[in-house]
Amino acid sequence: MIRTYVQKDLQYVIEAHIRIYREEYNYNDRFAEFITNAVNAFGLSDNDTALALEQEQEA
Repeated sequence: MIRTYVQKDLQYVIEAHIRIYREEYNYNDRFAEFITNAVNAFGLSDNDTALALEQEQEA
């Protein structure tokens, strides 16, 4: 689904990046700090960018 993001999506993006890159590439806390800062800076910018987010479908 592609839609304009909401603020709570940013935490998901941070957590998913940290988890995936830690599991697949063994990235450490320096990457976690980098991605957290980058995503939070994006969230503070005046930006109506759409994010492609995988969303669980409700039954």
